[in-house]
Amino acid sequence: MNNDEMKPPAVENQPTPDIESIPQPTFTTEVDEKNIRKADTSIATEPVANKPAANTPGVIILQWLSYAFWGWLILAIIWLLGVILADAILGTSDTGMIPYAIAAGIVLLPIAFLTDFFYRKHEPTKKTGVAMVIMVIHAVLFALLAIAALIVMVFNSLNALIETSNSIDEQLVTIFTAIGATILYTAAFIRTLNPFKSKKPVFAYSVAMVATTSLLIVFAIVGPLVQTLATKDDRRIEQNLSSVNQSINSYIQSNEKLPASLNEVTYSNDEATLLVEDGLVRYGAEKSIASEYNKNRIEHRYQLCVTFKEKDASKYSSRDYSSANNDYSSYVSVYGHAKGEVCYKLSETITQSTNSLNTIKGVEIEETIFN
Repeated sequence: MNNDEMKPPAVENQPTPDIESIPQPTFTTEVDEKNIRKADTSIATEPVANKPAANTPGVIILQWLSYAFWGWLILAIIWLLGVILADAILGTSDTGMIPYAIAAGIVLLPIAFLTDFFYRKHEPTKKTGVAMVIMVIHAVLFALLAIAALIVMVFNSLNALIETSNSIDEQLVTIFTAIGATILYTAAFIRTLNPFKSKKPVFAYSVAMVATTSLLIVFAIVGPLVQTLATKDDRRIEQNLSSVNQSINSYIQSNEKLPASLNEVTYSNDEATLLVEDGLVRYGAEKSIASEYNKNRIEHRYQLCVTFKEKDASKYSSRDYSSANNDYSSYVSVYGHAKGEVCYKLSETITQSTNSLNTIKGVEIEETIFN
């Protein structure tokens, strides 16, 4: 075999392929092309989407207002609960504060619910930065208030066990109110931390707060508020009967005799005048008696009778104003009054002038004359 036969065959020079002639990948459908572009876009924007929405000014403001309004609403609920329990257990309540408690609940409830509603839409699962600080501040505050309410509840419970006085009813009001406060602040603490991945528990909290507040407002209206309106005249008597008494005593001091009727008396304030004009107090001239030891000292006796729609549940006992009681007082004490008609036996002792002594016969009147 010669050398020429062992040489490889000569390779012919082939032309360089044109790039444009290389077949390009084609999309089978428009949907494939859109999906690929969408995937590229999501990859490019993924870091932006992961930025915490809680750090935007609007969401931070909503977060702070949401926590704050829930806290204010809890105070209104505790106030309402205390008023309702005082009316149910003690039979009395701070009547001047009832409208304020109801108004606070009515105003704060929709504000707190709507603020939390808009915040829930943007509330991040994990809070960072400013949002984390706001959450920690309010969570600590709610936790401390819950512990304080729990301490009050436990203290009054132990005190009620060893207490022998009749103030147990007041302690029961405090205990039940403290239990409600503990539950409310604990729930607010959990809602503030919001450890749930789902928004359903937070929504359930809002619904529970709406139901609780609405129920207490209804109870406060049909209970203490209606009772307050029904006993309005009782409070007018309690607040102004002493002014009527003082005005009669002033008349006796000036005229040295008992007035024939309440129309002869000038009263120190308009409320006392209206009390008499509305017929809520009756006056009975009784007698004028010269002192056994000093004939110049004259005791002028009379009665003031009123009708109470409800008894006074005050723990301070009033004097015995029954017809069998012959004691007379120079002032009116309405504490602990009974339901129905109550007559107060009153007197004013003065030093009578010489000219008017002849008019005092010292004869007791058998029957009190009411005008």
